[in-house]
Amino acid sequence: SKDTKLVFSIELDTPRDGSKLQQGETLFKQVLSSFKFLDSNSELPGLKTYTSSKYGISFKYPDDYKVEERVD
Repeated sequence: SKDTKLVFSIELDTPRDGSKLQQGETLFKQVLSSFKFLDSNSELPGLKTYTSSKYGISFKYPDDYKVEERVD
């Protein structure tokens, strides 16, 4: 339907006891600040491309990162 909204989530896990919450927040801000909009034809070394035809998105990410799909 036209009311359907897609939400994409990027999460960094920290221990439940909150012991590394501040470090996690710092890392999360660093990750977000590194986002750049690129020409879709540009090739950069050390990056993989994630594509989801279901959601109509594609993005590049460092090859040492892990992309995990979850269904909630």
